[in-house]
Amino acid sequence: MDAFVRALKRIGLVHQPQFIKEGNYRITGGMAATTELLSSPDRPTAVLTANDLTAIGGMRAALQMGFEIPRDISIIGFDDIDMSDIIHPPLTTLRLPRHDLARAFFDALEHLKSHPNTLGQQYSVKTTLVVRQFTGPAGSVLENLKSPGVATDV
Repeated sequence: MDAFVRALKRIGLVHQPQFIKEGNYRITGGMAATTELLSSPDRPTAVLTANDLTAIGGMRAALQMGFEIPRDISIIGFDDIDMSDIIHPPLTTLRLPRHDLARAFFDALEHLKSHPNTLGQQYSVKTTLVVRQFTGPAGSVLENLKSPGVATDV
């Protein structure tokens, strides 16, 4: 959570605690959190989830509430599970290579084994944003683009 808030500040966005919802990392948690977010009169135009199952639950809730993805809301998952590209629309997600994560984990264990009193060692794993059809311009932005000669296909 702290890293997320720092990232918001780094890119110039204001942390708005009412938009942070905790879930259970499952489809049901994504449904509950997204329903709560989209029921608010001051709702977000995009949702970043902790994993792809949460994003799929968010998609289900948004569709049940009558929202269109990505016209009304963009949803981004995290981990790029196998079903991310076969759901409709395909999920935009942040790919975290599991083998690289496992390698970093075992490197950290090996480091702790040989240096048991060290703290704060950092290990990086390269991620990749996989843009699919779950994301697009914010709804209000899209409406403003609808003028002669401007294509709005997303």
